[in-house]
Amino acid sequence: MRELFFTNITHEFRTPLTVILGISRDIADGKTPCSEAALKAETIHRQGTRLLTLITQLLDISKIKSGIGEPDWRSGDITAYVRMIVEGFAEMASRSDVSIVMESEGKVQMDFVPDYINKVMTNLIANALKFTPGGGTITVRCQQKGGAFCLDVADTGCGKEPDKLPHVFMPFYSDNGNDNKDVAEYIGSQLQQDFDVRYACNGQQGLELTCELMPDIVITDLMMPVMDGLELCRRIRTDELKNKQL
Repeated sequence: MRELFFTNITHEFRTPLTVILGISRDIADGKTPCSEAALKAETIHRQGTRLLTLITQLLDISKIKSGIGEPDWRSGDITAYVRMIVEGFAEMASRSDVSIVMESEGKVQMDFVPDYINKVMTNLIANALKFTPGGGTITVRCQQKGGAFCLDVADTGCGKEPDKLPHVFMPFYSDNGNDNKDVAEYIGSQLQQDFDVRYACNGQQGLELTCELMPDIVITDLMMPVMDGLELCRRIRTDELKNKQL
């Protein structure tokens, strides 16, 4: 368990650091046009924020395990607090052309820890935004069932494969099933001067683009949704392109 934890957390730190170091080096070397500087700076900020979030989560885990600090319990309408969090993501969702809506059946008066709700909701909505394509929708539902408060976050993204679901509550678990957009765009930016670069969000789409475009180079992640990188390479080399030269 400890080895898996460190493997996952190392990957979570390495990905944003790769983007930050790569882009900052390009800027320092004068390779970034002024027209693209603001966009690159936003990418660095986004990945830096991701690192800060990871560090905060590690500190929270340390506090929980050591028993430091007491939960700050409050009594009130939890749906109003959830709505406030959801509304805080409205602008970010709009920039990604994603709709975010909240459905509730009225007030739910109960005791809760605002910090815990904020962390859970921020994590769920941020992940939903990350994996929901433009034109998609994120729906947050609050309702009371018997004596329990039920909170659902659903999106129109690609979802998770059934065999990955038992692992989603493991600390820092990542199935690497979705490409990191910033990493993909950074790699593409290093090639676009010499190549016409196209992107695919999963292995199946990558195979379809490969069959359609017959590219000179295919760069693939190992783990992707729908079809992984190993299967993609196998299909490229055999059945799908047996009558073509790649």
